[in-house]
Amino acid sequence: MRVRYTIRGLTALVLLLGFGFAALRGATLGWATASILTALLALCSATLGAVVRRGSSRPSWIGFAIFGWA
Repeated sequence: MRVRYTIRGLTALVLLLGFGFAALRGATLGWATASILTALLALCSATLGAVVRRGSSRPSWIGFAIFGWA
């Protein structure tokens, strides 16, 4: 089953993440470390997903992994 995302949902996600990262501007070292580790976890998951998954969703995993690591 393919998951579909709407433009409205993705815009809300970007807005929420933008406010979250703006709040981290004066954050402690712990919050900064947690946000970096979350980004690395997402990139490692995308890389693993690009290697392991076969099928129609594979190109999106590869694109996320390539542009994320670059």
